[in-house]
Amino acid sequence: MILRRLAIAIREQKWFTALIEFVIVVAGIFIGLQVDGWNQVRKDRELEQDYLVRLADDIQSDINTFQSLEQVFEVKAKTIQSLRESPVSELLVASRDEFLQNLDFTTWIAMPASRSATFSELAGSGRLVLIRNLQLRGALLRYYAEYELISDILDQPIGDYRQLIFEAIPGERYYDWRLSEDIGDLREIEQALLKLQADPRFEAAANAEVAYATSMIYWLREHRGRARHVLELLQSSD
Repeated sequence: MILRRLAIAIREQKWFTALIEFVIVVAGIFIGLQVDGWNQVRKDRELEQDYLVRLADDIQSDINTFQSLEQVFEVKAKTIQSLRESPVSELLVASRDEFLQNLDFTTWIAMPASRSATFSELAGSGRLVLIRNLQLRGALLRYYAEYELISDILDQPIGDYRQLIFEAIPGERYYDWRLSEDIGDLREIEQALLKLQADPRFEAAANAEVAYATSMIYWLREHRGRARHVLELLQSSD
């Protein structure tokens, strides 16, 4: 209707009327664009808050995982040191299940995958710009990039310990316990560990594996600290 009146005013050379109608049209378009812009900003802020909550959950999960895995690698290092320095008979005095669990921990390697599905979605869709806090955005990028780099470096141990222990302990005994928690006659394990200790390759392999475990503990603590820093930024951006 307004455009029709504007056309008529121009055709009849009613310039003042045409000017008023033109201003009304432009103002209407401008207001419409502004309203659309405000709605988009509101949707972006709601989406940003949703991503911040999801990222905080992911980072908190990382912190919990790092802490649990750090304890595993502490047990790993101590157990290998005991295997290297103590008689087998002394090692088996404690709870059998606890000892077997600790022995299992000595074979653990690698850091857990920490790539957040939420962060991948943000980065892959180009929505990372929704996070207005530039410090937080940079911290997230560094956190995941540095973790991936260190994880690749620590993906494999530096010695032959795992190979030696798998060679020494009968596979059916070791995996029977893993699957059913019943390893049967412990004397078979005792003989296997004596064989392991007597292997001329064992001391060097144990030393290398302890060094690997302590390196894992160091980096798990480092990344737990970095994760806490990112979490603080996330929580302050709510």
